[in-house]
Amino acid sequence: MESRVSYAAVGVFVIVLSAALIGLGLWLGSDVGLQRQTRYSIYFQESVSGLYPNAPVTYRGVVVGRVERLELVDQNPERVHVLIAVQEGTPIKTDTRAKLDPQGVTGVVHIELTGGTLQAPPLLSQASPYPVIPSEPSLFSRLDEALSRGLDTLDQMAGQVAALLDEENQDNLKRILGGLAEFSTLLAANGERLESTLRAAEQLLNRSAEAAAQLPEALSQAQAAAARWQELAAQLEQVGQQLQGAVAQSRQELAQVGRTTIPELNGLLIELQALTDNLNRLAEELRENPRMLLFGRPRMEPGPGE
Repeated sequence: MESRVSYAAVGVFVIVLSAALIGLGLWLGSDVGLQRQTRYSIYFQESVSGLYPNAPVTYRGVVVGRVERLELVDQNPERVHVLIAVQEGTPIKTDTRAKLDPQGVTGVVHIELTGGTLQAPPLLSQASPYPVIPSEPSLFSRLDEALSRGLDTLDQMAGQVAALLDEENQDNLKRILGGLAEFSTLLAANGERLESTLRAAEQLLNRSAEAAAQLPEALSQAQAAAARWQELAAQLEQVGQQLQGAVAQSRQELAQVGRTTIPELNGLLIELQALTDNLNRLAEELRENPRMLLFGRPRMEPGPGE
């Protein structure tokens, strides 16, 4: 009886423990431990191969949620709708972006959330049931696009090369190569002349360099000569001003002479004229009566009535 009770107790314990483990697994797998969650929609324009429900959602490398559902958009089959559940309090802002991020080389991907500055407002629902986080191309998508553009460019280049290598262009290329060969032959035949020409050009360049080196000194001398000419012009201007002053003073002195000396000379000339007249009369009287020198002038007899 005791062995039966023991087996029954062990069986009950195993069943309860199994149920507890199963419940714990379901709890951990379905993120029931998250007290509150916020759901967001993400629309991708690329393949979501490797992304599965319950895949982790990370924010700057930290797991903040899980993928709940993946589905094609009915109105636009090129878009894939992914519904995620994120822990409440995760800073999902209007500038937050979502992209697919591969995990190693297994091909499994998860969703990585980036962005979310402090100044940006929180992301809220607009018209759809859940707020929509904008997506950006993944690394593989960008590489694929760049590779596609590179292949297109290579195709274009191949077409251009093929167009260049048609029969007509081949003939033109042959003529160009022939001209280059003739030019090379001509250069080889005139190597000495070319060398002498290059030497002459080098000498000319050296002379030009020497002339350029002497140019500052010549400019300095020209500036000094210009300064001396300016000084001489200033001196000539000063001499001219002095001459103008002397001429003005001479004019004043001549005017003074005209006002005083000339009238005096006129008076002197008049007196000299009178003296000359008197001397002429005296000489005439002496010729007529030389005795005047001894006896003086004779008395004049009084006239009638005197």
